[in-house]
Amino acid sequence: MERKNYLIDTNVAIYYFGLALSKDAEKFLDQVLSERYFISVINRIELLGFKQLNGNESDALASFVSKSNIFDLEEDIILKNIEASVVHELNAPLLLGQSALNRFKSITFDYVTNTLVLNKSESEENQYKLTYNTDLICLERNIYYKPDDAIIIDKVTIDGSNTDKKNVSFIKFTNKTGYQLKYVELEFSILNSTMMEIWKSTIIVETTIKNMEYFEYKLEKPILIRENEKFVLSVNDWDIKM
Repeated sequence: MERKNYLIDTNVAIYYFGLALSKDAEKFLDQVLSERYFISVINRIELLGFKQLNGNESDALASFVSKSNIFDLEEDIILKNIEASVVHELNAPLLLGQSALNRFKSITFDYVTNTLVLNKSESEENQYKLTYNTDLICLERNIYYKPDDAIIIDKVTIDGSNTDKKNVSFIKFTNKTGYQLKYVELEFSILNSTMMEIWKSTIIVETTIKNMEYFEYKLEKPILIRENEKFVLSVNDWDIKM
């Protein structure tokens, strides 16, 4: 029988440790939590920042979070959100919550510039833009790479005129390691519209690449990218040819 993986909701965890679930639900959660389970980083923020807990419940939730498999974000963003959710002073930094977002006519996110755009009206004069830093660099629409000082990604070639589906077929990169290489290992990921990884693969490009020389690699099988997906390329490893 195939084992199922469960993503635990924040309220379910709070009710479970607060003994507010039915006996059947509690028994089911006992079994789930005895095996492998998942929470999102948002669950982690909400659980560790939850105020209405006694000491024992707080310790139990902290243990629950520490044993979880977490779909993660950058650590500094997580800690800032936890800190903001547990402070009580009126002059403390505030989280941008639903009550604030409801004041805007529309909300969009530009994944190319990593900018949240809050629109009070159709006029650009009434727009508020919040931009966050990322370690991804955009080559073109829906194509990103993680910068590497040793192996420089120069170009990713996409085939297909259909806007719903495109194929990554060629990758061009330059060796700036200072050495002649015998191979370069590349990693490919596809993210969905919420920037969650849904596919990952690696390839090893086994060929002699001189220092400051570029190389164009043709994928044996093109990688399909759909309309709302993001393709991310990174360098995993390389080795020197002696």
